[in-house]
Order: sequence, then C-alpha cells, then structure tokens
Amino acid sequence: MLAVIVCALVLSLTYPVRSYFAQRAEIRDLERARTAAQGRVAALEAREARWKDPAYVEAQARARLRYVRPGETSYIVIAPTPSAAPTTPARRSDAAADQPWYERVWETVEVAGEEPTAGPER
Repeated sequence: MLAVIVCALVLSLTYPVRSYFAQRAEIRDLERARTAAQGRVAALEAREARWKDPAYVEAQARARLRYVRPGETSYIVIAPTPSAAPTTPARRSDAAADQPWYERVWETVEVAGEEPTAGPER
C-alpha cells in the first residue's frame, strides 16, 4: 500500500516539476531576448543622438549626398579601372535558331539560375 501511495505522489508531482523547469527555461529565453532588445534600443538611441548633432548631419550630407557650402568647389576623382575585354553576346547558332520557342525559354530559365561569372564592380 505504501508503494502505491509513493507512486501516486511521484506521478502527481511530475507535471508540476516539469512545468516549473519549462517555465524557468522560458524565463531565461525571455531575459536573453530582453537584453538583446535593450542593446538594440541603446544603439538606436546613440544613433539618434548622433543625428541631433548639426556637425554630424553636415558631415553625412557632404559624404553621402556630396553637398558643398556656397562658394566651395566640389571635385570627384574617378580612378581609372582596368578595362576587361568587351563582352559581346554570343550569336546564336543555326541550331539554336531551329529550336522551338519553349526550349529557348527554358534555356533562359537555366541561365538565370547560374552564378554570374563576373559582374560590374561598384
């Protein structure tokens, strides 16, 4: 009879204990999320404080928008880039011209999924 009572007590306590540990884990996760959110808020507040400084706003306008003060002369130096061989689109062969339209469309779909070999540098 004692074993039945002990077994009943253990079974009746398993759900509350499991629920307790699950809630503790959820609290830890929420505290981590809150700490991360506080960090983002602090970074955004610092960014907002920078934008309230007129000198910073002027520096950003000069750098990003290339603004100059009246009477100043703005120069933009463009460094020469090595020219690559001009790329010309390959002419379709007669065999490609004889293909049905749906095969040509499918080829463009296949080409669109490939990685570009070389792109323009910015």
